[in-house]
Amino acid sequence: MSDYTGFLFDYYGTLVHEDTEVISAIVRRIAARCPREADPRTIATTWERRFRDLMDASSGEAFRTQRELELSSLEQVLEATGVKLDAGELSEELYKYWRRPQPFEDALAFVAELDRPWAIVSNIDNDFIRESLTTLGLTTVEVVTSEDCRHYKPRAEPFLRGLTFLGMNPSEVLYVGDSLSSDYEGARNLGMDFAWINRNSRPFRGKGAGPTFDVDNFVELRTILGLGDP
Repeated sequence: MSDYTGFLFDYYGTLVHEDTEVISAIVRRIAARCPREADPRTIATTWERRFRDLMDASSGEAFRTQRELELSSLEQVLEATGVKLDAGELSEELYKYWRRPQPFEDALAFVAELDRPWAIVSNIDNDFIRESLTTLGLTTVEVVTSEDCRHYKPRAEPFLRGLTFLGMNPSEVLYVGDSLSSDYEGARNLGMDFAWINRNSRPFRGKGAGPTFDVDNFVELRTILGLGDP
């Protein structure tokens, strides 16, 4: 196997599926109720931008949970589009998914075979991920959340807390994630190697030299790291 002493993993989009389908369904409902013709893709982009802006401003004493940011950004989208739907009711579908996301089977097989310490670092609220991990039977894994740190990735605080859990330096750890903006940037800023789980074969358009590993799935990562067959 590789010389990595430990591993840190993103959660949503990496070990479990992202909430893309739920968000798309919400966006379609909003588009269908717009008083003027609206492109669902434009609504989705606007929502993501509003959410990211709120996340960037949420740090330290100004920290707000993912639940709060999602609801606030959705309320802004509904106001901007003039749609009379209840943001809280729409959001419940997202909260339900965050509690019970669909796992990537190749990801669960990968962590089950690991013989090195590992932990999860996620931009999520404690109650959502704890319930999700219980459902998946991953109740003993160490977890760092944005709520714990009162900061969101790519800020250094979540990554540093993950390293503290492992008791390791950045050079000893491989960070595995799917997001260039949150996972890659945060790992790169600390000098940590990064494995990009790039299931849709997207071209790299980030800063720096790029991910240490750019793989389609965990089976490919397993091979690169010399783990062998599950």
